[in-house]
Amino acid sequence: LAATTKASLISSQKTVNSLAKKNGATISSKTLALGKDINTDKQLTSAEQTNQFDATFQVLLKKELGEYQVLVKKLYDSTGSKSTKASLNGIYNNANLLVQQSNQ
Repeated sequence: LAATTKASLISSQKTVNSLAKKNGATISSKTLALGKDINTDKQLTSAEQTNQFDATFQVLLKKELGEYQVLVKKLYDSTGSKSTKASLNGIYNNANLLVQQSNQ
């Protein structure tokens, strides 16, 4: 699941970067690093030490993907561009598939 999620998000990041560039914005690695959550890292470290990593990872992944979907939906609702909406719809659907996979 982690590898699938990583591959999907890397692909989505390329699309988002392209959309940002098209709209005159840039997303730096420094900006992306701002989204890093120390509490998540602590929870995963603790879970690893207590042999609860997989379960904790799935819970956190679903939470983060849900928040990601909310953000993508807001972007979708705020644009009038059909091509941007199509790209964002694909990103949203991919995130939804990842959530479904995490439920299995």
